[in-house]
Amino acid sequence: MERKSKAIIIVNMVKDFLEPKGACYCGRRARRIIPYVKRKLISFWKDRSLVIYLRDTHRSIDREFTVLKPHALVDTKGSDMVKELEPTNKDYIVGKRFYDGCFDTELGRILTEFGVRKVYLAGLKASADVMETAAHLFYLGYDIHVFKKGVADPDSRSYKCALKRMKSLFGCKLV
Repeated sequence: MERKSKAIIIVNMVKDFLEPKGACYCGRRARRIIPYVKRKLISFWKDRSLVIYLRDTHRSIDREFTVLKPHALVDTKGSDMVKELEPTNKDYIVGKRFYDGCFDTELGRILTEFGVRKVYLAGLKASADVMETAAHLFYLGYDIHVFKKGVADPDSRSYKCALKRMKSLFGCKLV
């Protein structure tokens, strides 16, 4: 297996969050990051870096639905990536059922297999899935970079708080 020095992890850029009729539509603020994320994806593809899509694939019984309405159920269109950010056949797609993209997923194994130590995060929601994944990656010892223009949250205060928390608590570099 070819070693990779870095990886980009695209978090929850799925239809239920980004399409106006999606179950948990995050609004125009979230849609605005799509072109930026696409540019970053293209640069990672050109570098032959590791590209990982981390996406919600919930079951109807998931605990998250005690606080949020059901969304991105496994094997539904709502958990599919938006058309603008469709993965290639060389990319990895990792399903998750919790905010933390490392918990009970293959993300850590994939990063370890490729020898990745530096990760870049982009996607939704900055104050939940991106931040919880960053926390876990921090505890695993990764060098974490967060694309400020590549993450979003439905609430601008939550977005700012999440960036501040990721930087101050988990040593994330905001790029």
